[in-house]
Amino acid sequence: PERFLHSDNSEFSEILDKIRVENLRECISKGVGYVHESMPVDDIRATELLFRAGSIQILVSTANYWWKSAAITGYLTVIAGTSTEETGGLAFCRAEYSLSELWHMIGRAGRPMLDSHGECVILTEEFLVSRYKALLEEPLPIESQLDSVLADQINAEVAAKVVHTKQQA
Repeated sequence: PERFLHSDNSEFSEILDKIRVENLRECISKGVGYVHESMPVDDIRATELLFRAGSIQILVSTANYWWKSAAITGYLTVIAGTSTEETGGLAFCRAEYSLSELWHMIGRAGRPMLDSHGECVILTEEFLVSRYKALLEEPLPIESQLDSVLADQINAEVAAKVVHTKQQA
């Protein structure tokens, strides 16, 4: 039951005793931690500290918290769902993560200087599987949009006195 726990020293026990959320304390004692926005800040810091130190092997996070904490990486990243709820006035609607958001999440897989590679698992609805396979396996067309804003760019460089002559532009 404690296969994800890699610590039995007194420092771990001291940190564990300071955690105020009882369910979190129980999970951490088994090697699994979790963080979300409404947790006490001290509990969040303690959980992150234990995860970074390798004392606990699993850290579960909400997407909102994950975006705020740029330093958290792991060998395995699991993206549990490819959409998020957004509020629009009084109604809630589901919106798919953008491609750049997904690539950013996927990029969290693998710990620099600890792993030679990382793994990512994307859990999504069955009708979206082919879409995400195509996004991951097929090359993306990269097209410049500079031609539509070139005049603005040149004007900005002239105004900033980066460009003084036609040849410099």
